[in-house]
Parts: sequence; structure tokens; C-alpha cells
Amino acid sequence: MIEDLKNKVVLITGASTGIGAAAAIAFGKNGAKVAVHYNKSKAEAEKVAAQVEKAGGKAMLVGGDVTRSAVCREIVDKTVAGFGRIDVLINNAGSKGFVSTITHGLAKELVKDRIRVNAVAPGVIATPFHDRYSTPQMLEGFKASIPMNRLGTADECAGAFLFLASEQLSGYMTGQILDVNGGQYMP
Repeated sequence: MIEDLKNKVVLITGASTGIGAAAAIAFGKNGAKVAVHYNKSKAEAEKVAAQVEKAGGKAMLVGGDVTRSAVCREIVDKTVAGFGRIDVLINNAGSKGFVSTITHGLAKELVKDRIRVNAVAPGVIATPFHDRYSTPQMLEGFKASIPMNRLGTADECAGAFLFLASEQLSGYMTGQILDVNGGQYMP
């Protein structure tokens, strides 16, 4: 258990399946209070929330379309109303190409307020997204380009979120992007 994650309030967008769901459950195992966001997958989000609680955390559901800024405000407000604050925000849902630019910009802007901004950049991860949009041939092609010669799992991404959320483990990090990709892209 990562002790300083106990009772932290974590809002995870896109937490009903895949990487977001794995992160939510991992935070639950560390005693966090997790706002499980979903858009259309309420039944799946309910299952994730139950797993968070079974693992030892607390969970609440927050729904809505994060492509609408007014809805984003509602999601934040519901989380704060339910848990009193937000300690960790994991923007997992949607436009990942924008993550690098916004991470660096926000890290510089928010450091004066003692807010650390970091990102996780997953490689090809076996998730419902790929079940839906990638053919078996595409997945084999991805696999061949990965030095570890396999696709990643959502659980393998969850550890990076735990690390970045912990002051104890990453308190002197901001503006960083952790690549979780089996070596597929190396700077």
C-alpha cells in the first residue's frame, strides 16, 4: 500500500473501462476515494465503483460528456460535493495528442500553487478501444514494433498513475510524461 494515497480524492475521467478502470481499482486498493467518471457506460462504471469499494476504497459515480466544458464543471462540482475536494485528477478520457503540450504548460503555470502536473502516455494497451477499432492484423503489427513483443495491459498503466499521485514517491516531479509502451517509443 502507498500510504500517502489513503483518503486522497481522485477524479478519473473515462474510468468505466480500460486504463481508467484499472487506475480506479488500483487507487481503491490504496484506500483512496475515487470519483469514477463515465459517459455512456454507466453499468460498467457501477461495476468499477463496486470493485473500488471491495478493494478498500470509497467510490462515487459522476457522469457526463467531457467534450462539453459546462459538463466538466458539473463533474468537478459533483466530486467536490461528494468527497469535499479533489487531490488528484486523471484526465483519461479522449484527445491524448494534446497531453504533452498541456502538461508542460500547466506544470509551469501551476507550480507556484504547489500543484504538480504530470502525464502518463500509454502505448498500445489491450483495451476495449482496440477490441472495437483495431483488427487482429493491426494488433500484430503493433506488437512487432514493440521491443517487449507484446501489448500492454491496463493494470500496467495503473502503477504509473499511483506513482505520480504519491507525494512520497514523486513529490519532486512536475511537467513529466511517463511513457508506458514496452519500449515502442524511446526518446
